[in-house]
Amino acid sequence: MCGRRMLRSGPWTQRTAVSDRFDERILRELVADGRLSNIELARRIGLSPSACLRRVQEMERSGLIRGYRAVLDREATGARSSPISPSA
Repeated sequence: MCGRRMLRSGPWTQRTAVSDRFDERILRELVADGRLSNIELARRIGLSPSACLRRVQEMERSGLIRGYRAVLDREATGARSSPISPSA
């Protein structure tokens, strides 16, 4: 794994190789706001949109990024005792 290093902190540290500081920054930005557009993400980390998208897609393919989720506010949902599940 020449040129790769392990992240030391954050939710993605378990057996995860990250290529460089751009990958680290992409992950940090997406953890903070998974709804960022690719254009905005690329602007924030200093890459072209196409390079940023390629990196995100590779992290998705490798399983590093496993998905994007909505975080519900229990109070706003009426503090349901059973979770809301996706419909078929």
